[in-house]
Amino acid sequence: MQLEKHTNGTWYCRFKKDGRWLRRSLRTTSKREAQKRIGNLDLDSVKAETIRGAARRWLMEQEQRTLTDKHLR
Repeated sequence: MQLEKHTNGTWYCRFKKDGRWLRRSLRTTSKREAQKRIGNLDLDSVKAETIRGAARRWLMEQEQRTLTDKHLR
């Protein structure tokens, strides 16, 4: 398990499960806070997202998106 920083400043935890590297967001930009949160992560609860769930999440994001003039042209 290791910490890594994304380009937007958010810290992620990278870990290996079932031979695959997975990454979970720690939702913080502070390294000290990330180190605290990494201890509280429940790595067993990581589940694969179903196509149905991904489609539902994408539709919800599109509903909340604001349209610009470029979209309306």
